[in-house]
Amino acid sequence: SVRYSFNDNKTFTATLDVEGEEELPGLPACQTRIINMSHPSCEPPFEYV
Repeated sequence: SVRYSFNDNKTFTATLDVEGEEELPGLPACQTRIINMSHPSCEPPFEYV
């Protein structure tokens, strides 16, 4: 699942709840980590104006 949070500067943050084969052990709580993912089902959200 994906949770979108729209920001004041017309960008959004997507929080992903996914399962995958790669693990990132030992991450501190509330740490931000950029992970690049590619999957056919990934599509951007509709644009809000």
